[in-house]
Amino acid sequence: MITRLDAEFGGTYVVSYGGNRPTQAWLEVDDGHGGTVDTDIDLSAQNVKQLVETLAQECSKIDALADAVEVEQQRDQRLRALEMAQPDEPDGEGDIRPTYYDTEGPYEPRKVAEAWGLHRDAYLFDALKYIARRGNKPGGSELKDMQKARTYIGFKVSALERGI
Repeated sequence: MITRLDAEFGGTYVVSYGGNRPTQAWLEVDDGHGGTVDTDIDLSAQNVKQLVETLAQECSKIDALADAVEVEQQRDQRLRALEMAQPDEPDGEGDIRPTYYDTEGPYEPRKVAEAWGLHRDAYLFDALKYIARRGNKPGGSELKDMQKARTYIGFKVSALERGI
């Protein structure tokens, strides 16, 4: 059996098999006059071992590069989500936001929820709001707000257990 694989530069790798093992390999390259120039590829055990090691090293480099790109993409997504979560400038008149809605830090819970996709889930959205605004309401306590957040998380767990 013979297998042919086109190379990127225009040549063709050709491998001849005896059973399941390659018995001969060569590279065919167009000679520019309608013919080909064949170059044998050494299939000795040492050469194949070296080739496999080189390929493994190259694959490791590619995997590391792919991991780095994925990490960078995830970081960029988080940064975009945080940028989107910056609070709106108050509009002066008609601004109905109580002061306890102002959280410590630059992120508005509503925008964080939208960026994280939690705005579609009332239980998780409410839990996030109570956590973000804990202890800021006049006369309120951090403990009470955290208990409310825990209640909404409990509602979510219960819904999931019921398959809702």
